[in-house]
Amino acid sequence: MYLHTEEEAIFTKFFSDRRKEQFLRGRYAAKKSLAKCLPSTRPTEVAVKPGIFHQPLPTPSVANILGVSIAHTENRADSLWFPREHPMAIDVELLRRSNPNAIRSQLTDRECALQQNTGECEMVFLTRVWTIKEGVCDVLLRGLWGGGDVD
Repeated sequence: MYLHTEEEAIFTKFFSDRRKEQFLRGRYAAKKSLAKCLPSTRPTEVAVKPGIFHQPLPTPSVANILGVSIAHTENRADSLWFPREHPMAIDVELLRRSNPNAIRSQLTDRECALQQNTGECEMVFLTRVWTIKEGVCDVLLRGLWGGGDVD
């Protein structure tokens, strides 16, 4: 198993199977990438708990040197560990035909106009801009939708 006892306690409080799966997938990605940064650390020794803005916060044993970002979709999870003095974030989005209107509502007119200069498909462009903005918002602990879906 790879969950810390504190993560197991969080997991048991989820009602939705979808949320449970996302949580497990995100923690698995985090523990696999942590093993590359700190090979001597066992996965169960480090907990990644949600902060006040739902951002992933590692337990104190590594928090003084590393931060972590977790991103997931329905069938994918990715994680990035980074030095605390250099905040980073990772985000991943699916290309969906239903997304452009929702994404466009969160962009400025200037950002939307940039698509014409790229020659890129509108759906791909809007998803790319959304993903970039989500990553920046995650670093700043601010969600685009008002709450943050950092993890």
